[in-house]
Amino acid sequence: MQNVAEKEPSGLTRRVLTIVIFTTLILQPSLIYVYLLTGMGMPISQWVIVLLVAGLARALGNPLSLQETFILSLVGGISLGLGWFFLNPIKYIFFKVSPITSSFGIADNIPWWFTPPYETSLQILYTRTFFHSSLAIPLLLSISTMLMTMICDICLGYIAYYIYARVEELSFPAYSMAAETIISIAKNDNRLRYLWISIVAGAIYNILSFWLAFLVNNPYLQIIPRGLVDLTATIEGAFPGATFGFTTDLYPYLAGFLLPPAVSASMLIGSFGVYFIGNHLVTKFNMWPEEARWTPGINMSFLVLRGQLYFWFSLCIGLAIAAVVMPLITRPKMMVNLLKAFSLKSDSSSSKGLSLLHFFIIFLVVALLNVVLVHFLVPGFPWWLLPLFTIGWSLLSTFASTFSIGVTFGGFSIPYMKEATIYYSGYRGMDIWFAPIIISTGGPWIAGTLKQADMCNTKRSDFLKAYLLIVAIGLFLGFLLVSWFWASAPIPGSAYPYTITGWISENMAWARWFRWLWSGYLFHEEIMLIGFVMGIAIHSISAFLLHAPYVLISLLTGIFMPPPFIVGSVTLGIVGGAMTMGQIGALTGQVSVPTFVFAYGPIPTSIANLIGSLISKFILKKRFEPQWDQIAPLIVMGFGIGDATLWAVAWIVTMINKSLWLLPY
Repeated sequence: MQNVAEKEPSGLTRRVLTIVIFTTLILQPSLIYVYLLTGMGMPISQWVIVLLVAGLARALGNPLSLQETFILSLVGGISLGLGWFFLNPIKYIFFKVSPITSSFGIADNIPWWFTPPYETSLQILYTRTFFHSSLAIPLLLSISTMLMTMICDICLGYIAYYIYARVEELSFPAYSMAAETIISIAKNDNRLRYLWISIVAGAIYNILSFWLAFLVNNPYLQIIPRGLVDLTATIEGAFPGATFGFTTDLYPYLAGFLLPPAVSASMLIGSFGVYFIGNHLVTKFNMWPEEARWTPGINMSFLVLRGQLYFWFSLCIGLAIAAVVMPLITRPKMMVNLLKAFSLKSDSSSSKGLSLLHFFIIFLVVALLNVVLVHFLVPGFPWWLLPLFTIGWSLLSTFASTFSIGVTFGGFSIPYMKEATIYYSGYRGMDIWFAPIIISTGGPWIAGTLKQADMCNTKRSDFLKAYLLIVAIGLFLGFLLVSWFWASAPIPGSAYPYTITGWISENMAWARWFRWLWSGYLFHEEIMLIGFVMGIAIHSISAFLLHAPYVLISLLTGIFMPPPFIVGSVTLGIVGGAMTMGQIGALTGQVSVPTFVFAYGPIPTSIANLIGSLISKFILKKRFEPQWDQIAPLIVMGFGIGDATLWAVAWIVTMINKSLWLLPY
């Protein structure tokens, strides 16, 4: 049967590319400048761009097609953030010459192919240009590593898309939400009014929970409270070490509209079981290491992060392996269909009719090229371990994370995989820490966006071409803009405050990280094994007795759920979308940036998701039957757009105020 997407026109048109270039050229300088001032991103919603362009095109009598609208929606999630890419070489040069790096004994061990030698680095900081012979190899290595990673992401992402979107037919809630929004905007159908109403509601909510406090420069004047209510100190007498609390931010509750209650409940069981029961047991039996002993008064964010670093990261590796392997073992029909798919050419809407086998071979070739490159740069490292981790970790991470975003809203990713590779090798040379070891983690986004392309009747080949073109545009303009900012004033320098204050803090954390990893607290083989056995048991019970094979991956998502301001950053186009008390203080200058790096926590977010799920299923679905499944995504998306738009305006005002001191008066 011919795929519907084959009959549709291309979304990669000349006017879309023109809009991509123009938008990137206009917005990327602001993103770079905000980072240089504050160290954070500016929450520019790609959907504001889509709505403005779609409205203008319709007013001019030449509306965007569904396919063009889909391609345009990718801009905010890809090209705008690439401006920061070329700030990294400057930052690492600063780290090279910093006394902090020297005091930790790291500076002399940074290889020349990562950052130029000390005297040369000082010269580059003085001349302020990328066009220096000693930077050629580090820049070439950085760019080539990124390109190789992209290829691996595309290949594994396509395979994961086939498994979880086409064979398993998972819903991918966040990406389906974005697709429904694109369809509604392009077709200008009746559902669009729900999007606009929600945008207005999100803007009003932002005014009452943030903007009024921002205007009067007082973070405590919130008419509607917004943020984390941490009850950890309240319960520590009865349950020392346990964490508990809830969030008053509305967005996690709205996100629950898109999830079945069973999925949300599984996420809450996972987060509660680990960060309440698990943390309490670790404290009760005195299992914390000496440098991280529990003491009364420790808040939720520190307890969650400590638990992850010392115990739960290892547990989640075991659970993730079981979550990926068990469905393949227990469902032989799925394996048979997958093996058949590896020998068949995909339809013409994919990349030139390549089969899954071709994608897998391309991934293997690129991964092995990376192995050769790393072995050339660090010949003393046991090269035979690299394929195991470069290929094995990439497959595990891609499949586990794609499975997660297929059934939950935000998904999760397995952290510290490169560090695990180095730790288990036994190699003690510091040069390997700087080597460009590729472990692909971008495949889940590729898989979800391919699912989104299907829903928008867009050729998958159009998406892949647009992805590569947008990345190329973002990198080229990012290079020019960073070069211009650097030529205008020294980096680090007083014209860019964060590079003086924030980079010193980053340098300290970066240097300490090298030392701390060798403590061995991050990786526990026995806990990984326990996690794997638990994963087998959980999957067996849930899949065969409860007929709910999604339970294990939902539990795992609840454990490693990222903060809400990260969730949906690609699908919503929001960087730092959910406002908190700390974020208000950061803008008004009364609270430091690190106070809100961890905004909510797994338990509060899981509780909010579950409440939203229950409201959706038992109240709203009955009220709006049978349209609720088509309305809910637009409500969630619209609220996020309205909220993020006001949030972005606040950052623009702040950016202007912080830069006024440069004027000659």
